[in-house]
Amino acid sequence: MQPPEPPSDCISCDQQEKPEIWSLIHCINLICPENCVGAEIGVSDAKSFNVILQSCSIEKLYGVDPYKPYDDFISWGDGDDENDYSKKNNIPNYSVNEYQIDYIKLLSEFRIKWSGQSRKVCFLEKDSSEALNEIQDNELDFIFIDSYTCHESATKELINWYPKVKTGGLMMGHDYHCKQVKQAVEKMLKHYQIAPKISDFDESFCFIK
Repeated sequence: MQPPEPPSDCISCDQQEKPEIWSLIHCINLICPENCVGAEIGVSDAKSFNVILQSCSIEKLYGVDPYKPYDDFISWGDGDDENDYSKKNNIPNYSVNEYQIDYIKLLSEFRIKWSGQSRKVCFLEKDSSEALNEIQDNELDFIFIDSYTCHESATKELINWYPKVKTGGLMMGHDYHCKQVKQAVEKMLKHYQIAPKISDFDESFCFIK
């Protein structure tokens, strides 16, 4: 008997689609120490999370995701929040409802359970602002942020999570091809008065703290 197909209106999790972290794995392996401690903020279906677990020398990997329905206002292109029609009129680019988020959470739990590395996982199923209290400043060798849904949330996430990364660690995030996220990164750099060299490739950014 063939296993049932997932409901057609659920978000696609095509196995052929590359995880968002894909192009950054080399950076983690080259720069971070053996048995490093990292975090992904916005785990979703755990594709990227599992790639980190199975491809990097990890002692502990934090996962943060509240698994709640949400609206996403990040525009794929050059739009920004100030001039973005969808944000001004409260029309999201896409939404994830309760039915879909339950399916995504099940995929995440399945992938982590059968990764062979679940003992290294510390999963915080809570809002990002609450999870901050569970991780010490300068604890992380790397962080990958993919949780923001608009310019304001991107700016807040980047500023809030930056102190959790050790000096010499990696600060990484997705959706850098979107102007709202680029502007959020710029605001974070200005906030901390830093000017690191940023690598920008495959819709993601990375720099050394």
